[in-house]
Amino acid sequence: EKPVNSPDDYYSRKQRFSIKAQIVCDKELVVRSLTVGYPGSVHDARIFALSELGRRTPDFLSNQQWIAGDSAYKLTTTLITPFKRSAGVPLPETQVRFNKMFSKYRVRVEHTFGSIKERFCSLKE
Repeated sequence: EKPVNSPDDYYSRKQRFSIKAQIVCDKELVVRSLTVGYPGSVHDARIFALSELGRRTPDFLSNQQWIAGDSAYKLTTTLITPFKRSAGVPLPETQVRFNKMFSKYRVRVEHTFGSIKERFCSLKE
């Protein structure tokens, strides 16, 4: 449903009105961070940067821990993202292999989203 105030702010790239939720989970699919309430037009990386976790990431992680993000996020020492291919230039084989291994972590996050949507049907798209 279209919001009364600032409806364009809530119109997402998926061509619908929405409120964003950003979830960070661990490898056991336990939700470790939840940020909710930003309008649908706000970029995921901006939501992370403004969140408590994004502003103080090292305070929340132990040594050797990191967060897996998709290519929408900026690579940092604590937020790992896949390699991006430049237009017309294939990735080196080592980067292709890394992206394949890395996708296993990202799939776990997608499974967490699926589990939450199954439990709370109103969140389904």
